[in-house]
Amino acid sequence: MGDRRLAWSARLAACLLFATAGAACAEPAAKQPICGELSRIGDMRVLRVWGTSEERGYAHGWLLADEIKRLFESFVADVRFSGGAKNYNAMTRPMAESLMRPRAVYRREMEGIVAGFRARLGDGAKIAGLDRPLEYGDLLVINCLSDRVGPMCSSFAVWGPLTADGATLTARNLDWPRHTWMIGAELVLVQLPSEKPKREGWASLTWPGFVGCLSGMNASGVTVAMHDVPVGGPEGILGFTPRGLALREALEKSSGPTAIDEVAALFRKRHVAVGTNIFVSEPWKAGQEQCAAAVMEYDGSTSNSEGVTLRGPASPQPDGVACFLACTNHFRERGESHDGGPTCPRYAKLMAALIDARSKKQTLDVEDVWRIAASVNMPGTGGAMLTYHTIVFEPNKGIMHLATASATESAGRRKPVAVDLRALLREPTKAAATAGR
Repeated sequence: MGDRRLAWSARLAACLLFATAGAACAEPAAKQPICGELSRIGDMRVLRVWGTSEERGYAHGWLLADEIKRLFESFVADVRFSGGAKNYNAMTRPMAESLMRPRAVYRREMEGIVAGFRARLGDGAKIAGLDRPLEYGDLLVINCLSDRVGPMCSSFAVWGPLTADGATLTARNLDWPRHTWMIGAELVLVQLPSEKPKREGWASLTWPGFVGCLSGMNASGVTVAMHDVPVGGPEGILGFTPRGLALREALEKSSGPTAIDEVAALFRKRHVAVGTNIFVSEPWKAGQEQCAAAVMEYDGSTSNSEGVTLRGPASPQPDGVACFLACTNHFRERGESHDGGPTCPRYAKLMAALIDARSKKQTLDVEDVWRIAASVNMPGTGGAMLTYHTIVFEPNKGIMHLATASATESAGRRKPVAVDLRALLREPTKAAATAGR
């Protein structure tokens, strides 16, 4: 999959003529309030951040400095991922800086991470292999990795007559090429809401330094999850939005009964460089007419439905009632089928399980949905795709059940931890101005 991403990038190599090196952030004051805190729920680490974009980033960089350094140095040293330090400096970073244009609010947060990282590590902030401290351009690369090496992944949702209380249950597997140094490094990032700019609170399961979203839910119960779709190159060659930041913005700006339409409208404004299925779900209540989930078939072909086509549940479902939807890595509405198309074995397996449950008039609970999600986990053997995390969201309750992979097991094979997002968003923040190492 990485080779495929490099293929479209290679066609844009001429853009390197316009690349400029990212400027390092100015050194911050040695001490300032840390608008964030680390905690644990079971064996899952949780980072909560609040305040301005710069303050959120500074707390992130300060509290996770050692891990950000370890992960970034491992990335640079992993030749099959980064191409090695020489290729990183000559191609990977200049390419990201040329092609990608994150919104200013997210750039400030990434710059804040750099500032907090440098303040925490001092002379130890130098990156092995690059012989310099971390810079904004490096954080941009990290936040564009899902555009360069796409996550494979699978998702599905059930609601209405397929769940005991009618409420939505949404499952998500994140599959990426296995890299040993990434295993065990994930954490829950909780972004508290803000008034200026107006942003919903939300959370994602992610890695230190990544401020976008691969799998997440907001305070209103809207969930989003990214899936790669290997289609042709985009229309245009500059000014793309990193996919993770498009998903993040969707969580920050969508709520209520029109959430799915709001997400689609936002994606039509944020052009992406690569083919993507975004699985979106929301709470469902009895009597609700609209479905609780949709797939956004989303790519850089902006002349086709402004880049976004919505796919809903297949019709007819066993009794004509729309109550489930599944997604893997192919477009089913935008005219191109890939990764096995309709015969994708993971998609077929998910659909068979859901159709069988509905035909038998069963109702599914969290454990049932987890079991179905785990049945299509990727083992990661021989450096192949690994399911790094599995999540079952309860959008109506604001609860996430999640697990991450170990060195020997994919995520869905492990016991999940329940995280109450709404409680985390309500919990008071604590001052940490003098937080030590």
